[in-house]
Amino acid sequence: MNKPGTTESKSRPLRIKLRRTRPLPFVTGAPGDQIKWDDDEEEEEVEYPNLATPKVRRSLNLKPKRNIWKAGEVTELRLGVRKYGEGNWAKILRNSSIVNRSAVDLKDKWRNMQKKY
Repeated sequence: MNKPGTTESKSRPLRIKLRRTRPLPFVTGAPGDQIKWDDDEEEEEVEYPNLATPKVRRSLNLKPKRNIWKAGEVTELRLGVRKYGEGNWAKILRNSSIVNRSAVDLKDKWRNMQKKY
């Protein structure tokens, strides 16, 4: 049972028994007595996406894949900084042919390039 707007994932369904109980303040009996609803026996399938938690990623040594910077991207970054100035990373990104990078990626690469030279 998928929620609207989600995609199919290879996750196993989790079966949950829904129990709704409430204290009965208006019924005679011991304080804290609970009532069992008629639909207690219904089971609902809930699917969770198959996402690795940080703890699981560490145990499996799953690291995000690094995208190595190509020489053309570095040249575009240098030209963009020369034209728009340091700090205008979004503007450089919009007006260059660099793809699959974020403004933060540009900032980090520029900072690392400054350390080298």
